[in-house]
Amino acid sequence: MLQEFFQHLFAKESHWSRKSGLAKEQIAIVHRYRRNKDLWDRHYARCHQFLINSLENQSIVSNQHNETMETLAIFGAGLLHDVPLDYLSKKFLKIYAIDGVFLEQTKCLQKKYPKIQFIECDLSHWQKDYFDQKNPSPKFFNDFFKIENSNNIHNSNSILNSRLNISQLIGQCDAVFSMNILSQLTLLPTELMTKFGIQEDIQKTFCHKILKHHINDLLSLNPKICLLVTDFKQFIKETSKETGKNFIKNSTNSDKHQTFEHEFFNLLPSPSDQWDWSLAPRGELAAPIELTLRVGGYHIL
Repeated sequence: MLQEFFQHLFAKESHWSRKSGLAKEQIAIVHRYRRNKDLWDRHYARCHQFLINSLENQSIVSNQHNETMETLAIFGAGLLHDVPLDYLSKKFLKIYAIDGVFLEQTKCLQKKYPKIQFIECDLSHWQKDYFDQKNPSPKFFNDFFKIENSNNIHNSNSILNSRLNISQLIGQCDAVFSMNILSQLTLLPTELMTKFGIQEDIQKTFCHKILKHHINDLLSLNPKICLLVTDFKQFIKETSKETGKNFIKNSTNSDKHQTFEHEFFNLLPSPSDQWDWSLAPRGELAAPIELTLRVGGYHIL
């Protein structure tokens, strides 16, 4: 914990990303990965295989049409653990790694993979505007609700309107990935809006639009192939300290797991592949709790 504290203290990041805790979360992931490397590597291997298989199939189609695959954009690139960099660096001439912040240890990968270009920007469409305010308040979310639901859907004052125009930064890309970020985009706004006592319908509308904007960002680069990897279901297993038996807290279900499904994922097609990721084995989050994620690999295009 002390090592994580000092890493975050000296991390280079923008004002808004520090306020939103992006670097802090990435540092925590570094240490969680080290503690659970074998379990996480299985997840990363499935991510790699899904991406490679999908790109190989696309290459067959591209070759038939005499098309080339030269540029790749990775949204939610993070630590770049969940993409096969050796394979990608041979396949593409340019790789754009896009996220809110990158740790120095990640940027050092550019020495080994010089085709990577790091782009730091607000993928959420709202965090920079919110945290750059002098006194962030619930008015931000209420104003969003009023503006986004006004009759003029092209209102230039829309809070989520063109805050990120990634296509202006990098142009078109032949391939686009979204890596394990979609389910994360709604966590912080939901936490803040719940804290502020904002109505549930406003929360749902806000989160739904954030996810739609993310999909639009991916497609705005006019890719030949667009792949998305995200968890879409959580399984929480809790063990009774008294009996050592599994049980479900606050549930009458006879299953040993408490299950939560992300309600916004009707935006997506059915996953082409899926697997379970043991994110936090017993003792990682709390002594009796074990958290597993059901992850899907999706072909958006």
